[in-house]
Parts: sequence; C-alpha cells; structure tokens
Amino acid sequence: MIAETLKRTVMALILGLTIGWFITLQPALSKRGAIEPGNDALSQRLAAHQRTAAGLAEQRRALETLSEAVSQHPMRLPGQPDESGLISHLTALAADRDVRIIDIAPGETGETPGYRHQAITVRVQGRWEALVRLLTAIDATTRAVTATGLALDQVEAEHDRRQLTMGVSLNGHWQPNPGGDAATVDADSGWTQAAGAVDTMTVPTPLRRDPFHPAIGTTSADPHDVAYLGRIMRGDAQWALIRDHNGQLHRSRVGDPVPGIGRLTRIRPQAITLEPVRSDRGGRPRIIHRHSGTEGTGD
Repeated sequence: MIAETLKRTVMALILGLTIGWFITLQPALSKRGAIEPGNDALSQRLAAHQRTAAGLAEQRRALETLSEAVSQHPMRLPGQPDESGLISHLTALAADRDVRIIDIAPGETGETPGYRHQAITVRVQGRWEALVRLLTAIDATTRAVTATGLALDQVEAEHDRRQLTMGVSLNGHWQPNPGGDAATVDADSGWTQAAGAVDTMTVPTPLRRDPFHPAIGTTSADPHDVAYLGRIMRGDAQWALIRDHNGQLHRSRVGDPVPGIGRLTRIRPQAITLEPVRSDRGGRPRIIHRHSGTEGTGD
C-alpha cells in the first residue's frame, strides 16, 4: 500500500516537472519556431550578397586591366610638351626620305578643360612619292599628334616640274599632371615613339599615283566611266578635275594626258575636250560634260 502511494507520488512529481519544463520552454520554442522560416530568407539574401560581391570583384579586376591598358596606350597624352623633340624627329624623317624642309614654325598654344595643345606648321619640298612616305612615317612614329591641315602646291622649277611644296599643320597634345610635378613624367612621354621599318609599310593605292603628273596609261578605258568634276582656278591658270575609270582623281592642265583616254585640249566651265591618242578612236575629239552630281559653275 505504501509502495503504491510512493509510486503514484513519484509519477505525479515527474509529470509535474515535465509539464513545468514545457511551460517554461514554450516562449523560447515559440520564438525559435518564428525565427526558423526567416532563416531561408536570410540564407537567400546572404547568397545574393555573395554573388554581388563576386561580380564586383570581377568588375574591379576588369577595371584594373583596362586602366593598365590605357596607361600603356601609345596615344595617351604626355604630361608635358615635346616641341624640340618633335622638330628633331621631323627633320630626321625628311632627311631620310629625300625631302627638303623649307620652314618649321611653332604656333600658338591652346587649352581646353581636358588637355593643352601646341600648333606646329611644317613646309617641305619634294616629289609626290617622297612626300607620301613622309606623311606615312609621321603618322606611324608620333603619338598625341594630330594633323589639322594639309596644303600642296606645285613648284615653278624648269629643271624638275615634279617637285611639290607641302604644308602640314600639326597639333601636339599633352595633359599636365594634377600635382604639376614634372619629375613624375615617364621618360618616353614625348611626342615621338619607336616604330618598325616605316618605309616597308604599304602605302594606300590612291596615294601612290602623283595626281599632279599622272602617267599616260597603256590600256584603253571606257570613256563613259570618266567624269569631269569641275575646274580649279588660280589666277590665269586653270586645271580640270577629272575622275578616271579607276576612281582616281587627276588635276590636269591643257596639254596633259588623261590615262587611257587621251590628251586634254580644252577646259570650259561645263565641259572638257579630249583628243584621243589611240588609232582605234578615229582621231575624233571627245567632249565630256561636267558631272551632274556637282553643283555650281564647275569652279
């Protein structure tokens, strides 16, 4: 009897303690149950932030690579002007290509919010082929230098009518360092750069033929493909601007040959007259009217 009573008492105590523990732990269990659904959302947000961080790191590496490429680009602006270096370089290029320098005149200095520029005008004399090779060399061996003007004129010399005078207007650009410390400028930051064998570079086909003295062609051409574009007037002298069947432009005076067609015998504002040089043309002059795509009087 006593044993049964003790047994029931112990069971009641155990049951009471268990119920008390559950009652005590219920708020914590409820709070944990409320937090668990948010864990998935937090995990997803964490994964999204990790992906974003990885993308930013990739963009940062790409930006560093691009910045390095920009800093090493040959057209990056120097930190200071290099007028004397450029003049010496142009003199050497002209001497190597049988071109005579007539004058080198430094011009005004300009400034924009992003950079500064120095104007330099160079006048040289030589044959067409040499002048084209000089322009090719200038383009290939200079940096931060742009051409802003080009003027060609024929030299009035009886001993060599193929001599031309060319004026080239250049602009050299630079960007001063923010701190103004010239000592931080790289040693190779001038307006010239090393290049390979410039004379071995291919000159574009349209530049190979001297437009002032075109050679007489040995093959005939369709006269309907020849276009008279207009006149060039200078004082009492005049030239006809003619485009041949190959698309080449010729500046011809009366008496000059037009390749593959004949010899120019007359220039008028609206038409030119060509005298064929081949026997299969019957010796009849050919009149070519000014191209309809041009406007004005032809001058």
